[in-house]
Amino acid sequence: MTEAIRTEDLVRVFKVKGLEVRALNGVSIRVRKGNVVALVGPNGAGKTTLIKILSTLLTPTSGKAYIIVSTAPQYGRVALQVSGGQEVAPTHFAVSGDPIVKAVAEFVGGCGAGRIYAAIEPNGDVVPCVFLPVVVGNLRKQSFWDIWTKSKLFEDLRDRDRLKGFCRVCPYRNICGGCRARAYGYYGDPLAPDPGCIYNLKDWKELQAKAPRVRLAEQPSGQQSSP
Repeated sequence: MTEAIRTEDLVRVFKVKGLEVRALNGVSIRVRKGNVVALVGPNGAGKTTLIKILSTLLTPTSGKAYIIVSTAPQYGRVALQVSGGQEVAPTHFAVSGDPIVKAVAEFVGGCGAGRIYAAIEPNGDVVPCVFLPVVVGNLRKQSFWDIWTKSKLFEDLRDRDRLKGFCRVCPYRNICGGCRARAYGYYGDPLAPDPGCIYNLKDWKELQAKAPRVRLAEQPSGQQSSP
């Protein structure tokens, strides 16, 4: 999938006072990775409905939507470098030149998993973030306050001195800190280096070298596969 966003014949119908209103009628779009787009149209054109579907806040009546979701605390570091030290962006947010946004960015400090937010699953499980499936407690058994203040993993995530690899000594660790979910995904350790950062390219290459290789055997022409 070369697109970051793809929709196929999206239709969304709302019922208003017994009448069916089509907010979207066969919308198909393609947005390639790295591209920036804007939705432009008059009120009632379906912009908000489309965004809600792409954000999984609303299901389409018919059609399909595909979207690649990512987390990039490195954005704060990149914004700071590109702007010559004038701008810093909160993770997942935009640079605006507003001093309040800058203050929020410095408060957020990059990856906020277990530091400024957590996620609650439908069964009451509490995890550091929606991308980091390490259960630290359950609201059916403990209060959120107890989990928030006493979780060993949360304590570790709040102390950047406990990070491993270059993430621990990186000069941008207090505005980035690396994606803890990605570190866990690759290493099984939320404190490990984030292999998605350019400064951890060595770690990424080591992971690539260790990755299993799949070799597909060529099948002689005319021979059918066994069921």
